Amino acid sequence: MKTKFQLTVEKFADIMLRKMEEMKTKKWKTPWFVDNSKIDFYPQNISGRKYESGNAFFLLLCSLWNNYTTPVFLTFNQCRKMSITVRKGEESFPVYYRNFVVHHRETGEKLSLEDYNMLSDEQKKEYRLNSFINCYNVFNLDQTNFAEKEPDKFAVLVKKYTAKTKRITAKSAFSCRIMDKMIDNNSWVSDIFLLLQNRAYYDTVNDIIVCPPKNRFPNQHLFYSTLLHEMAHSTGTPQRLNREMGKTFGDDAYAREEVVAELTAAFAGFHLGVFVEPNKDSATYLNGWIAILKKSPEYVFSVLDDVVEASNFITDNIVSEVKAKDKVAI
Repeated sequence: MKTKFQLTVEKFADIMLRKMEEMKTKKWKTPWFVDNSKIDFYPQNISGRKYESGNAFFLLLCSLWNNYTTPVFLTFNQCRKMSITVRKGEESFPVYYRNFVVHHRETGEKLSLEDYNMLSDEQKKEYRLNSFINCYNVFNLDQTNFAEKEPDKFAVLVKKYTAKTKRITAKSAFSCRIMDKMIDNNSWVSDIFLLLQNRAYYDTVNDIIVCPPKNRFPNQHLFYSTLLHEMAHSTGTPQRLNREMGKTFGDDAYAREEVVAELTAAFAGFHLGVFVEPNKDSATYLNGWIAILKKSPEYVFSVLDDVVEASNFITDNIVSEVKAKDKVAI
């Protein structure tokens, strides 16, 4: 019999495979996240704490696929405490979290993670740190009778997560105000150079991003999605998020980093109001990732942990820097 963890891994992998196969059938012209009626739609629990790691990515896909009106999720026990019920026939969604166990290499003595973190690097070598993943199930608020039990509270939540106007769709003229401010202020963590050329890239040696200016893009949303892709690469340096980015075009780490950058651009783009569709190179890497997922479904955890971390790094830095320099609400 399969464990709860194995079932969770398979479900996550199936979702990614479903999404990528869906995009393939449409020749990679469909963006990862397509609902334009949402704003600040970041998956969170009933107390307002945002989900981390791949949970945020998957719960957003789940919410948009099912057209949920809020990104709020809660457990069955939380429903009971709130005196609300889950609708008959609704299927729960798994989320995961990491736990750590620390044992002394010789004595086997167990140590708390808090005490382990207080040790020196030399002392830590005496202990073995093992991580494991636990899973639990959640439901979206729309899957319960909360709207009937608390109509006023539900209306407030729906209004909070619904945009007053439609967000970006693919078109020739488009501006993302917050990213324009970032460029004008030169406030990204690495310098961005907009040069009259047809190639965009992140230079790891000099820690700079080079991108064609917006007027070189027939559909201007592609300027922002291209820039987000290169910004994602720039988050992976040792002084930032310290990812293994690969050294040679086509090696496993290089291909993995391209997938991370692609999905980061999509996840960050959704929350910044940018329509992100895969490019041809990304389609090639994602095709390869489909094969990897079919062989090793647990690979999805590793990649999406990096994706959400990089996306949060981008959005947090952009918003905080623009607010600090322009003193305006975003």
